[in-house]
Amino acid sequence: MFNISNLDAVRKGAKPILEQVGPYVHRAYHERHEVLWSDNGRVHFKDYTYFVLDENLTTADLHAPIATLNLPLLGVLANLHEHVSPSLAPWVDLLTQMIARYQGDPDVRGLFTVKPAVQLLWGYEDRLLALLARILPPGTLPHGAMFALMNNMSGLQEALSQEPNVFNTGALDITQVWNIEADHGRTAVTSWPCPEPVRGSDAMQFRPGLTEKDRLTVFIGDIFQAADLIVNSTVDLHGVKLLRYWLDPAQAEPNPCHNMDIRGLINITGPQAGGFTGRANASGPYIFISMPMFCGVDDRLVQDVEGLRCDWEKHMTWIDVEPTTGVTMRAYKRLMLSSRLGPLGSVLEPGVAGNLTIPMFWAEETGQLTHDLARQFKSSVYRAQWFIANLGKMCWILGGSLILIGILLAVLTVELASDPDKWPGQPASDVVVLAAARDMLSVRVDGGGLPVSSSAGASENSSEGVTTANVERRPLLQPVGPGSEIVSAE
Repeated sequence: MFNISNLDAVRKGAKPILEQVGPYVHRAYHERHEVLWSDNGRVHFKDYTYFVLDENLTTADLHAPIATLNLPLLGVLANLHEHVSPSLAPWVDLLTQMIARYQGDPDVRGLFTVKPAVQLLWGYEDRLLALLARILPPGTLPHGAMFALMNNMSGLQEALSQEPNVFNTGALDITQVWNIEADHGRTAVTSWPCPEPVRGSDAMQFRPGLTEKDRLTVFIGDIFQAADLIVNSTVDLHGVKLLRYWLDPAQAEPNPCHNMDIRGLINITGPQAGGFTGRANASGPYIFISMPMFCGVDDRLVQDVEGLRCDWEKHMTWIDVEPTTGVTMRAYKRLMLSSRLGPLGSVLEPGVAGNLTIPMFWAEETGQLTHDLARQFKSSVYRAQWFIANLGKMCWILGGSLILIGILLAVLTVELASDPDKWPGQPASDVVVLAAARDMLSVRVDGGGLPVSSSAGASENSSEGVTTANVERRPLLQPVGPGSEIVSAE
C-alpha cells in the first residue's frame, strides 16, 4: 500500500511523497460448487473465492496507519451532484462545506483519510458515511457506510446466491477450450461507452498446440474487459519449456470505448460504479487501473509524485504457458489502483490539483508449477512426445533390422544347402541322402522324361559303402532350352 508521508504538505500544494508499506500476503482459495456439465460442450459452476492472511510471509504491521484518499467520501460527492435536482444545488453546496469542516472522525482529513491497513483492505464502517446515510436520499450510498478496497466473500452462501459462470469445455471445438461465455451470468459489460462482450479464457487454460505467433485473449473481471496477450520470450521452469505471454503494448494506447485518455491508465470509474450491466459512464469516485509504479503509463503521471520506481520484471503482468497442452504453468498478475479528487474535490481541497492521480495500492497474484508436478509432467507428456517424434525413426530401424536379419538367414540357408558338409553334427548317412535328393532335383531330362547322363560310370565311396552316379547337375528351376522343362522328383 502507498502511504502519503507528507499529507499535510500535500493539502497545501506539495508533491505527494509515497511510501510503500507491506507486503500483506494472503492465500487465495478457489472453490467451485454446483458444477453442471452439459451435452453442448459447456460447464456451469459457481465460484467461491476467499483470502486468508499468511502470517509467515506478511512482514508489515497490519495496523500501520495509511494516509490516502477517502474514496467512499469522494463517491458520495459524485453521486450527490449527479442525482440531486438543480433546485437543491444550494443545499448540496452547504452540505459539501459541512463535510469539509467535519471533525467527528479523527481519521478524516478533508477528502483524505488515515486508517489502519487492515481496515482499508478488508473493510470498515465510515463514521461520516453513517451520518450522511441518515440524511441523504435512498440510493445515494449504494454500499451503505461500509467500504473496502478488497472483496472477501462473507461465506459460501454469498457465492451460491450468484449466477453461475459458463465455460466452453472444448469438447466440440478444441480451439474454444476454457473460453468464458458468461461471468456470473453476464455475457457483456454494458457500462462502457462501447459494450464489451465477455470473451477469452481465465488465463488457466488455452487451446493446445500453441506457437510463438499465436495471440491469446484473457477476460479480466477486475478491469471489466478482455486483454490480448502476445509472446515475449521462451522460458524454462523446472525443465519444462514455456512461452511467456504478456500484455500487447497496443492495448495501453488511449481508447474512447474504455474512457482511456492517458496511455497505460485504464479508467474503470463507470463500470466500478454501475457494475457489469449498469448504464454507461455512471458516476462514482475516480478509479484507475495500471501496472504498478505506473510502468508503461504516460511519464507525466510519474513526475507528479515521488517514490515510484518501475521495474518491468517485478511489476509486469505475464503468464508462462506450456505450448503443447495450453496449460498455464506460472503466472504473475499485477495491478495498481489509483484515484484523483476531480473538479469537485479540488473545490474542497483547493491546494490539491483535481487531475493529480495518486496511487493507493498495488496487488500481485501469483502461482506456479511445483517441482513434483513438473517431474510428473515431463515423465508423462515429454515421454509421449519423444515416442511420437521418434516413432518413424524407430520403425525404419526396426524394419531395416528385420530385413538385415532376413538377408543373413537367407545367405546362411543357401550356404548350408550348397555345402551339406557344413551342417554341424550332421551324420554321414544323412549327408549322402541329402546329396542324392539334390541330384535328383537337378537332373537334366529330355522330352520323354528320361535322364540324360553327361558321363558314364560310377564311383564307390569306400568309407561309407555307398555308390553314387556321376550326372550333369543344373540348379533347380533353371531353363534348359526349347521344349525342355524343369521337373521335380518326388
